[in-house]
Amino acid sequence: MARALLFSAAAGLATVALGQSGAVGPNVTRTYDIRDLTVRPALIYVSTSYTTLLEFEDIVLRVASASSDLLTAQIKDNYVYLRALAPSGATDLLVTVADGRVAMFRVQVDKNATGPRRYLIRFPTMPAETATPSSPPPVLRVEDGRGSSRVPAPTPQEPKGTGEPTPGKVVEGLPPYVQVRAVPLWDGGILTLNLTVRNAGPNSLVADQAAVRVYGLDDKGNRAVLPIRVSGGGRVAPGGTATVAVVAEGAPDMVEVVWRITEIGKADVWTYRMTLRRSE
Repeated sequence: MARALLFSAAAGLATVALGQSGAVGPNVTRTYDIRDLTVRPALIYVSTSYTTLLEFEDIVLRVASASSDLLTAQIKDNYVYLRALAPSGATDLLVTVADGRVAMFRVQVDKNATGPRRYLIRFPTMPAETATPSSPPPVLRVEDGRGSSRVPAPTPQEPKGTGEPTPGKVVEGLPPYVQVRAVPLWDGGILTLNLTVRNAGPNSLVADQAAVRVYGLDDKGNRAVLPIRVSGGGRVAPGGTATVAVVAEGAPDMVEVVWRITEIGKADVWTYRMTLRRSE
């Protein structure tokens, strides 16, 4: 019986060296949306002769598969390197990323592969929800005991409660009462970044350090997630501030910073996004 296969980035099982941003090349076999992969698995191909690369826009924590005798996996930051151990067969693959989501794949061995494959998994921002107009309800008429048609009185509505909020939407940008100040400092290839959020709104905010992402950008518009060390943050009461300190090693001259900040009372998630360039 096939043994369970489990890898962890923290365990240091990744042995493949990662080059500079964009070094994996421009050839993308297929691009997937992470939101789709959490609902239904996508088909990917591996072979015994060539490497299959899964490139995520977030740090990979661990991968798991039901068939350790069919597939080998190595983790390096936001990359997963796959290779088949048998000339034929199929299995599953589950990839857990830093924000907690699990991407599902169906893995098929391709004995006729002619080269390496690369799959790019994007993390697009969820679009803001918009209200859609709905048709008015039909008018219901009933007959009373004398055969006359009348419109019945509406059924009284239950008063809306003030219980737990339902999960809100992810919105690009910040409301006017939430301000973020970014102070970057480059020292060689090390970027030190202080992010300070100020809450001038009526509700508390969650400035979670785990919701910070830093991407390296090149002059061609390509971006790659950078491994970072983060500290600070927490709950921000109305009128308060909080600071998150970020250290990114191997940062290029231009980076994109993304920070998701949750507003507790509304259950909305605001997205701070900023491009920073090294000053001359």
